[in-house]
Amino acid sequence: MYEIIFHGRGGQGALLAARILANAYFFEGRYIEAFPHFGGERRGAPVRAFLRIDDQPIRVKSPIQTADCTFILDGSLLAVVDIASNFKQEGIIILNSPLKPAEIKLKELYNLAVCDATGISWKILKKNIPNSAILGAYASVVKLNFDSLKKAFQEIFKNDKAAKINIEMAELAYNSTTMGRSSIEGNKEKETRLPDKFDRSFETGGIYKADGSSRVNKTSSWTTKRAVIDMSKCSSCLLCYVLCPDVCIKREGKKLKVEEDYCKGCGICEQICPREAISLNEKVIDR
Repeated sequence: MYEIIFHGRGGQGALLAARILANAYFFEGRYIEAFPHFGGERRGAPVRAFLRIDDQPIRVKSPIQTADCTFILDGSLLAVVDIASNFKQEGIIILNSPLKPAEIKLKELYNLAVCDATGISWKILKKNIPNSAILGAYASVVKLNFDSLKKAFQEIFKNDKAAKINIEMAELAYNSTTMGRSSIEGNKEKETRLPDKFDRSFETGGIYKADGSSRVNKTSSWTTKRAVIDMSKCSSCLLCYVLCPDVCIKREGKKLKVEEDYCKGCGICEQICPREAISLNEKVIDR
């Protein structure tokens, strides 16, 4: 049995990627099983999807504990996902990144297949939806019959134009993927640690079994966006302050400030601001 875990953020299509790849293997005559695991069901939150592939009927229904292959659809997840806990060290990581494998610093040496799936997505879709491109990277590395993958895209995307666009992204990644080894991360000081009273064994997107954990769980890791308030345009109408679902906007006298540790980048404040004083900017990921 070959087992795959997809790590992505809500809105990047991790579950859809698992379904497409499952269909590709189905057309190869294999038995497949694909299912998701959600924590916070919202755009930007870390999500996982699982895929099992076998030549025999699959009876196991539990989440995958030790994957042969791991997809990372967003490089910033490396800071919040413990890869080693659910991955065979001799397996393959399919990583969305513009860097070369040796430039990726991880806690251990891993086999990496790297492609700039986000860059391809922006080029074709003008959006950050890297799932189709990263499937092309996988097909390149494991030598999956690309015709089966194309057929899977056509099965999922009934619209011919949509299928063609997604196949184009997969082909670009197929031809631009780099295989190699990661390097060892030298700086251990940035590793986030929880206070001893909290359970350290939680999974990404899981539940803390402790009271008051919302102030420990800095949910800004759910997004690559940050809200910025231009006070020169702000009229202090306080709509953003009232309607922010995560209470991330603080009042400091006559000024408003975004609590960046907890802002999930949902974009509600940007949408409702009558003066267009709030914008969502890309965060600089230290990775």
